Amino acid sequence: MVNKEGHRSSPVLLGICIFSFLVFLFGRYITTSSFDLVQHFLLVDEITKHAMVRPESVQRIGAMALYPAAAHWAAAVIGWITGSGLVGITIITIASAYLCYLFIAYLVGASTPANVLLFALAFLALRFTRSQIGWEVVANFFYPQLVADAVYFAVLLWVSNNRNDWKQAVTLLLAGAISMWIQPLVAVHTLAAGCVLMTFHSVERWKEENALPARNIVLLLIVVVASIAIVLTNPAFAVMRNIASNDGDLVLGYNRLMLVAILCAAIGAFSLWKRLTGRAAYVDAVLGSAVIAAAFLAILQFALLKLHGDGSAYAVKKHMFIVVTLGIMNAVRAITGCFPESKRKMPSGISAPLLAGFASFFVLKGFNTPVAPILTAMAYANHAASYELPEFVPGNLVADDSSLPRMGNSMISLTAFQHPFDARAISWQRGADMKDGTQYAMVLRTPEIDQKCSERFAESHLYVIIEPSCLKR
Repeated sequence: MVNKEGHRSSPVLLGICIFSFLVFLFGRYITTSSFDLVQHFLLVDEITKHAMVRPESVQRIGAMALYPAAAHWAAAVIGWITGSGLVGITIITIASAYLCYLFIAYLVGASTPANVLLFALAFLALRFTRSQIGWEVVANFFYPQLVADAVYFAVLLWVSNNRNDWKQAVTLLLAGAISMWIQPLVAVHTLAAGCVLMTFHSVERWKEENALPARNIVLLLIVVVASIAIVLTNPAFAVMRNIASNDGDLVLGYNRLMLVAILCAAIGAFSLWKRLTGRAAYVDAVLGSAVIAAAFLAILQFALLKLHGDGSAYAVKKHMFIVVTLGIMNAVRAITGCFPESKRKMPSGISAPLLAGFASFFVLKGFNTPVAPILTAMAYANHAASYELPEFVPGNLVADDSSLPRMGNSMISLTAFQHPFDARAISWQRGADMKDGTQYAMVLRTPEIDQKCSERFAESHLYVIIEPSCLKR
């Protein structure tokens, strides 16, 4: 006799095992490819220590105090459990990447071997684009965007399996409103996908009934008006619009962004056409609508930049992670749909977690800097600032441990020692000597340091806090 309960639980257990393996493999590390991690950790540390973002924190952590904080709250909660918000960020990042590709696998068609194989090959072949989902945290560290992506693809999967248009409209609007507090860019993509999908429903019903579908048009107008209201009234969107003018460093593997966006939109239009002619599944309508909406937003952002100087090239590029991934998903389904459907199926509950683990492994390979030494130094720094240094005032002390990456020293200086995130702090990531202009420095304790610096203001077997001038003797 077959144990049906055990059979149903096997995919869940497999998914948990794969996720646990990813946490074991990468949870002990951070990525040092982008100083964006430092800024996001500032907000997580603020929440971890105070269970809120204090109004006065804007003077120390700058714009991060105003940043939509839902993803940072998630990392702080994990931090309360594990003892480190920095570990919390890594675990939430791993979970987000894994969930994104788990949902993507189901959307592409995890039960069809050809779809799984073709998507895996496309994923590997197009890594050079540096703009598939997950690459938000590879060279840069767009942590909240990846977290919001998981919500976005979860909603697309739900919508593809629940075809009641009113339920879809409510779900998409709620997801868009909630995602505003995670990452407004992805929230706008969610709302735009809903608008395009409702438009497609209207066209499809018009084709079927050969008459104007009043009910669908009313629903479309409600979704459009509600989406605009969510965008214009949410304060998180206003904050992100101001931040969008900052032109950061984001390098993709291609230059013609609008050509790529148009190509992806054309693939999506092909998916919708196939659905209208009865040769595609409903999931193709969802994916086609989503990629057309995503491409439209990228093109709109580009037009606003060129015509009005609104935003930046950086902001335009951030749309491309969703655009390119959806383009690949639509292309995979379009290609496999041109061939007779194979009668051979594979358990989607097995193939989807495997594909998600496979993709996540490549995304997370850049997490290769051990976090334990940073946490050890940070623990001592927090203790010293709180209990050992009567002379300590926020900003008069920095960490400069030669055994740590510069990013680790920056994190300690900006959190434990409460140095403001100002022009001087920004200069550290450009190579400036962290000890210049500071009253005290926490350095790695060595016999040479002990000999040079007889006056030590706090010390342990690993670290010592001294005046930097003694190092020049």
